[in-house]
Amino acid sequence: AMAISAEVPDARIGVSSGMCFCGLAGVSQRRTDFVVVGHEVNMAARYMANAQPGQILVSSGVAGTTKDAITYADELKIV
Repeated sequence: AMAISAEVPDARIGVSSGMCFCGLAGVSQRRTDFVVVGHEVNMAARYMANAQPGQILVSSGVAGTTKDAITYADELKIV
């Protein structure tokens, strides 16, 4: 994961990119939720859980795609 050098007070943000499933899931019209599931969703949740308050962690794929537009700080190892 790469850390973005930006000020985001008290927020913990994780960003990943890839395929996922999103849509309505439920057993009836009255009991339906909008869900997003998939490996990259789980990775973004892991990045968010490991971020410090005010920190944004992104996957190496996102960092590689956006490196010309965003200045990144340290590279971190997320297990």
